Amino acid sequence: MDNDPYTLEMLSAVIRERFSTFDLVWTTKSGSTAVSRCLDADICPDLLMVDMSLSDCSGIQVCREIRQSSLRPALLAITSFPLERYATMTADAGAQGIVNKESIATLVKTIEEIRRIGAMKPITLANGRQVRFNDVHDAYAGLQKRTSRKITLTEMEKAILTGCMNGDSYTEIASQLHVAPSTVRSCVHRMNKKLGARNIAHAITIWIQKNSNFIPIYKQ
Repeated sequence: MDNDPYTLEMLSAVIRERFSTFDLVWTTKSGSTAVSRCLDADICPDLLMVDMSLSDCSGIQVCREIRQSSLRPALLAITSFPLERYATMTADAGAQGIVNKESIATLVKTIEEIRRIGAMKPITLANGRQVRFNDVHDAYAGLQKRTSRKITLTEMEKAILTGCMNGDSYTEIASQLHVAPSTVRSCVHRMNKKLGARNIAHAITIWIQKNSNFIPIYKQ
């Protein structure tokens, strides 16, 4: 799957040419379509290439939604950006590897690696950090363990969350709570880390999903 039709056609051609025994089941530019198809046992592929930059959602989100729900398919992240940008997040989201889509040789090698040993071998990024990818069984188990863990927020964090839902600025929230704006920013950073969120809007979505009884106090 890729949001660029030309790249999608190129990747399809590579699969047909380099892996003649493969059946190309389907292609899509939509992350939500890919998730729904992968959760349908009748049309779920054995391996899905996931572009990290999609128009309707992030590739990270696609990987996480699929892996939280199923052992299939194996997930290979692809990107035009340096691997440092996504490698750690894709591994955490349950993918089995990541490659730059411009390197066909590496793409083919990684697909073969995933088929043979279940996941891409550990990679060392340009910044010196090593990233290890799990096979589908360990990735699924890891996500199940993380999602079942109870996450709690302090009363201040809940108040800040409510303030953000009200559309208040960090300065306004700080004034309401009688703390410094820097304290609010630190709390937001801590909440994002706790919830595994990209930003405060994402944190709000995650918290509401996990706590259906959470009732924010909206301004009149």
